Amino acid sequence: GEDPAEVARRELVEEAGLQAGRVEFLTEIYPSPGMTDSVTSIFLATDCTPTDPDRHGPEEDFMEVLHVPLADAIDMVLDQRITDSKTVTGLLLTERRLRTADGV
Repeated sequence: GEDPAEVARRELVEEAGLQAGRVEFLTEIYPSPGMTDSVTSIFLATDCTPTDPDRHGPEEDFMEVLHVPLADAIDMVLDQRITDSKTVTGLLLTERRLRTADGV
């Protein structure tokens, strides 16, 4: 029942140690249609500032956060180093949104 944008803000702090200045909705995807009615909301966070991560649980305690330029991340999608559907979707839509915002 939480607002998805607020969940995105909280998860960004928990997992990446970043506070978003702005959160913009990009899309919703259905990661496993026909298997579950689960929906994943994807947001673009901008104007981020570092903050202490608020990690909960072993999966977050042992993860490594990598900061990768967007162009490099797109290359990683195209050469299949990134194949997770929500990540691919988020990166491609982010690249499109930022390119459109720059008037390109």
